[in-house]
Amino acid sequence: MRSGYPVLTSALLAGASARIRHVATNGGNINQRTRCHYFYDTNAACNKRAPGTGCAARGARNRVHAILGTSPDCIAAFPSDMCVVLAMLDATINLYGPQGARQVHARDYHRLPGSTPWLETVLRPGELVLSIDLPPVSFGRHYTYLKIRDLNFLALAVVSVAVGLQMDGDVIRHGRVALGGVASRPWYVPEIEDMLRGRRPSHILFRDVAERLVQGAMVDRDSTAKRTLAPRVIQHALWQAAIALPQPDGNLPVWSCAD
Repeated sequence: MRSGYPVLTSALLAGASARIRHVATNGGNINQRTRCHYFYDTNAACNKRAPGTGCAARGARNRVHAILGTSPDCIAAFPSDMCVVLAMLDATINLYGPQGARQVHARDYHRLPGSTPWLETVLRPGELVLSIDLPPVSFGRHYTYLKIRDLNFLALAVVSVAVGLQMDGDVIRHGRVALGGVASRPWYVPEIEDMLRGRRPSHILFRDVAERLVQGAMVDRDSTAKRTLAPRVIQHALWQAAIALPQPDGNLPVWSCAD
């Protein structure tokens, strides 16, 4: 995986310590629940934990909560780093259950909250995650996983960006971008592929791509800063991929919010 999918390696190393990675599973990663502190606080109202009780995060301390794909019933953000890259790569998740085998694109596996935020994935009762298929795609050295976090070591992303560009000289032949930390699932906008195709990297192009990715963002009390931060992180990640900024193991571009 380090040689064939280095961007996935970057996300895994940015997401957890070696001790956690040694006991974790891919199925557990994609099915992990939100780290919203109101979800874990049993004294707080949370529609994910107790449907119909409300969302205590709204109008409260919610700087790290979702700004895209939210609903009046939930603004929790999905925590996985790995899944952001799976969405960017267009990986396929293989499932098996009482009705037999089926495949789901990683981009479609997690649900938006809508009016049923307690339904977080498309996994059916009795189904198991068997494996994850990665498509035969290569970005060469033109990839990045950029994660902006708080100061705590291996903290969850405030905003993260996975970028893969297939370059033909100085022209982008094909490009993909996925976001983490901004929605209840990895955020992918297919239109971005058309915006990047056949274009040369430029500040105007990457600005337009960034603004399209956060189009429709809804901010609440403390999350205005995330709406301001996200386009800057997206543009920086696009430039890192375009110029093939090296990402050696152990020295990944994972920044703190103080940087």
